[in-house]
Amino acid sequence: MYYYLNIDSTQILFQEALNSEIYVDKSMLIDKVSSRIRTGNKYICLTRPRRFGKSMNAHMLGAYYTKGLDSSSMFEKLLIADTENYEKHKNMHNVIFIDFSRMPDMCKTYQDYIDAIIVTNEKNQRYLTGFDYTDGYVIVTREKAACFTDFRYIEAAKNQVSKDYEVIMFAGKNTSSLICDFLSDNHVKTVGFESVSLPYDRLDSLKKLMPAFELVPVGNLIEKLRVFKDPDEVENIVKAQRIAEKAFEHILGYITPDVTEIDVALELEFFMRKNGAEATSFSTIAVSGSASSMPHGVPRNVKLEKGFFTMDYGALYNGYCSDMTRTVVIGKADADIKKVYNTVLRAQTESLAAYRDGVRGGDADKVARDIIYGEGYEGCFGHSLGHGVGMDIHESPRVFGDDILKTGHVITCEPGIYIEGKYGCRIEDMVYLSENGPVNLTNCPKELIEL
Repeated sequence: MYYYLNIDSTQILFQEALNSEIYVDKSMLIDKVSSRIRTGNKYICLTRPRRFGKSMNAHMLGAYYTKGLDSSSMFEKLLIADTENYEKHKNMHNVIFIDFSRMPDMCKTYQDYIDAIIVTNEKNQRYLTGFDYTDGYVIVTREKAACFTDFRYIEAAKNQVSKDYEVIMFAGKNTSSLICDFLSDNHVKTVGFESVSLPYDRLDSLKKLMPAFELVPVGNLIEKLRVFKDPDEVENIVKAQRIAEKAFEHILGYITPDVTEIDVALELEFFMRKNGAEATSFSTIAVSGSASSMPHGVPRNVKLEKGFFTMDYGALYNGYCSDMTRTVVIGKADADIKKVYNTVLRAQTESLAAYRDGVRGGDADKVARDIIYGEGYEGCFGHSLGHGVGMDIHESPRVFGDDILKTGHVITCEPGIYIEGKYGCRIEDMVYLSENGPVNLTNCPKELIEL
């Protein structure tokens, strides 16, 4: 049977669950098909779309739907399935569960107060539409969604924008009238805007662009959706990582006593671009000797110094980043260097074992930090253990503090030791928290390498 629930009321869902004798443990994160929500032969099974579709209610506002149902409905759908249906649905890659405890505030904020959202962040535009461009707007209303762009991009947009979006070309003075007409035709009065990323002067421009509509801040709503990666997104991250790994293999044969830090950084970047990367995912870090004590040091035009040489870099593939750090030794490693390296490696190995659904970031961080401090390097590990990775190189969550690691996250694990003025060492992998447990996405050697 199906329950059609208005998404502004979490309590209705819980009441329906109770009426159906389904046990919901609110104290536990509901994020995957499991015995956490089960009674007898009944299960709650919710799925979500990979991207926004035609309806703001069904997509942006947290309304999740079961595959095959009408995704443009204004109501959330709850499927109570028997064991046979559960077995059929449980392995579908887009099956997720929602932490309902977080729904009321979000529903109240966005369901009750806005009729549409205008997206100006370029990465969020690409996330929603699949189209990479640098000038225009994406608007999602309760009924329709549209991608607005100009003549420079219109042909590509027609070929690449998701079929759920109408493509509209604007030109100069008609931009305001086109957007206002689209909003009016879809009965919009209030429009949400990305208040975290939108500069003040551009907000002022939006007010002039659509003067008849009330603008309401919605924070980083889309970034919160991006935190959870679907299989296609993970595949893009893995492809970016494989390019980076090939670059590491290549660079080991490139390094000689005569190359500079800048030489190595540029060679890594050039190799990745030649081998399928659309760009680097961030500015390459390649620092040696005394400069390696700076976690985010800038490559210098100096020959590689003896001692640690840290390379932190990544590739961008189809809009998604990879992130990897490997530290090698230029020359021979002495006892102190070996101790530092082996301490960092042990800290990473043991903290990786703590990466799993429901773990507090600070608890995973403590595993690595206790090992490093316990070996006498207290104060030499001054950053968090890791961070989320996706379309941005740094996304939520942090592997630190009270952030909770959840199924669907792609996160780094990168402990390090940095001794000011002397040297530093860091080792970094990426991990995907799948429904079946953590998966290390990095396939690159971590034994101490002397060059």
